[in-house]
Amino acid sequence: MTVQAYLIFNSTVTVQVEALNNGDTAIIPRIINNPLANQLGYGPLQTDGDGVAGARILNDPEYERFWAICSTLPIQVMDSETLFLPESLDRPAP
Repeated sequence: MTVQAYLIFNSTVTVQVEALNNGDTAIIPRIINNPLANQLGYGPLQTDGDGVAGARILNDPEYERFWAICSTLPIQVMDSETLFLPESLDRPAP
């Protein structure tokens, strides 16, 4: 269980930040895949495209080129167990 401040990305913003990725720094939002995420009270979080990344990137000078886009995103303190299914449930059975 990890509770931290997350930036919430929709699929459009994900494409924008991934276009700025390079070999030194990259943002690859982790896709929310737990349907229970909608019960957090932060509004609807789409399990078919919304993703999150740690909000700490807003304080890291290495990510400065992302700040213009990321500083407009919502920030919520959330538990990773509510955002992501356990790996055993996230994969199809063999």
